[in-house]
Amino acid sequence: MEIKKQTKWLLLLSGIGILALGITTIARPHAGLITLAIFFGVVLLFAGISEIAAYSSRDKANRSGGMLASGILSVLFGIWIMFGRGMAVVATIIPFIFAIWVMASGITRIADSLSPKDGGKRSVWQLVLAIISTMFGFVLMFNPVMSAVVVSIITSIMLIAFGIGTIHMFFVLRKGIPVATNENEIVADGKVIETE
Repeated sequence: MEIKKQTKWLLLLSGIGILALGITTIARPHAGLITLAIFFGVVLLFAGISEIAAYSSRDKANRSGGMLASGILSVLFGIWIMFGRGMAVVATIIPFIFAIWVMASGITRIADSLSPKDGGKRSVWQLVLAIISTMFGFVLMFNPVMSAVVVSIITSIMLIAFGIGTIHMFFVLRKGIPVATNENEIVADGKVIETE
């Protein structure tokens, strides 16, 4: 499958933009939370539009009022987050959600490490790491600034990795190295082969 030249350059530009966003969020942790809030708003907006479109595409006998209501609510929340005061609310809540997730993950891993496995053996390291995770979540819960910084750093690392991967894809495509673009293709002997 031949990829158009403009698409290749869009990959490079988007990769540079995403990489710059990742570097910016490391330098300014608050920007990382705003980035997550915007992403959350965009996801809700598109999810809502998709649900409304799915509702509209069904025949009247198979339409679900719940799907329409969910779509409308998702669109409204997406708009509120992106264009209203919702962005600040979501950016404020993210550190607490992250702290609760770290704590809950640690607690479930403690329970898991205490249940016998593999013929009655228990993992001491898993228990130690789970206790550390739980304590870290507890500290983050009562220190939202630290939690915000941790979330921003994780977001930054993900953005930087994604940006580098996108830029790499540009250079791979520019050199003409074959790349499978969907699940029905594989690369063998330097050629893309359709599997179905």
